[in-house]
Amino acid sequence: LVKPLDAMGGTDVFEDQCLADEEWAGEDGFLSVLLKEMNQATSRPHDAYLAGKSIKTILENSSRMRSNVSQLEATRIILDAQTVGKGYPLLNNVSESLLEILGEAK
Repeated sequence: LVKPLDAMGGTDVFEDQCLADEEWAGEDGFLSVLLKEMNQATSRPHDAYLAGKSIKTILENSSRMRSNVSQLEATRIILDAQTVGKGYPLLNNVSESLLEILGEAK
């Protein structure tokens, strides 16, 4: 997911074609699935890292998704993953980046 979204270039195409759909932004949408993966950081830190990396790409490219993500308990999930990430530098780094994007960095 990360590479294809980066290759799309402009955010307008991404937002117009993908994010209007509930499959991306809904309770059972793609972003929610990725957050659920991050929520499993204790048992699967590498999967949580990969999910976080994908979330980061989505949030960097969509102001709409940045505003929707707060409804999905993202900050709590990311903070929990960051705690687990203290033993996993890649997870810790992506969690910090996500918190910065969301304006929750400490």
